[in-house]
Amino acid sequence: MADPANGNPSADNRRREEEAKAAEERRLKEVHDKEVEDRRRADLDNSVAHTAPAEPFLNTQGMNTAALLAHMGKIDKLKGPNYPTWRKDIDMMFTLTDMDFALV
Repeated sequence: MADPANGNPSADNRRREEEAKAAEERRLKEVHDKEVEDRRRADLDNSVAHTAPAEPFLNTQGMNTAALLAHMGKIDKLKGPNYPTWRKDIDMMFTLTDMDFALV
């Protein structure tokens, strides 16, 4: 039988078992949380959003060039009497392209 000064040995054993069980549960939770975080990071590494550049991926310069060429193809050739409409179309083309006349 247990000595009253030392306490109840079966209660000490139960307490140690409960502490060991709680420690094992904490360790398992840490392992699980680490696995979840690793999976989340792997998903981010494989996602398009993570690898996309900071600026928009859409290259509008090529689209602007295509629009400019399409508009240029619709402008009639300059003949003496069509100067006002030709000039209007050319001005619109320069406005749409946002061309700096200092560079021209």
